[in-house]
Amino acid sequence: MKKTGCMFLVVAILVVGSLSKLGGQQAASIVGTVVDTQGKPVAGVKIIAQDTSGKVVAETVADAEGRYSLEKLPVGQYHLALDPANTCFLGETVVAALAEEGLTVNWVVSCGTNAVAYASAGIASEGIFGIGSGATGFLGLLFSAGTMFGLGTLLDEGVNTPSQ
Repeated sequence: MKKTGCMFLVVAILVVGSLSKLGGQQAASIVGTVVDTQGKPVAGVKIIAQDTSGKVVAETVADAEGRYSLEKLPVGQYHLALDPANTCFLGETVVAALAEEGLTVNWVVSCGTNAVAYASAGIASEGIFGIGSGATGFLGLLFSAGTMFGLGTLLDEGVNTPSQ
């Protein structure tokens, strides 16, 4: 009888744990870096995540190495805004889809043109653009005001990208 009671308790815990995962919302992170057109880190710019209704869900400021992290966001679509604060850099807002594996969004800023964002699925652990042995996923594209931005757009504008 005691053995049956223990087995029932184990099964009940497993079922309740599974149901709570099904009912709970998945959370993920958006991480990245902000660099200038010379590949140098830019500190102090604000990254803001808004849901599809325009509500600010999270915001952060890039650190001295240009890194930022927006954590524990519900999986879904976001408007990510780069706010350059009190710098000469120009900001931008892009649309990004956040999945369970997270998202790496790296920004290149300039005083002459709007910021450009690069996205890759997953959380990159090394490299300015998240391309390297620590990256997961693929280089993606983000949309801004109906214009698709990606590596080709940045190169067409004559912006120097950092070498890997």
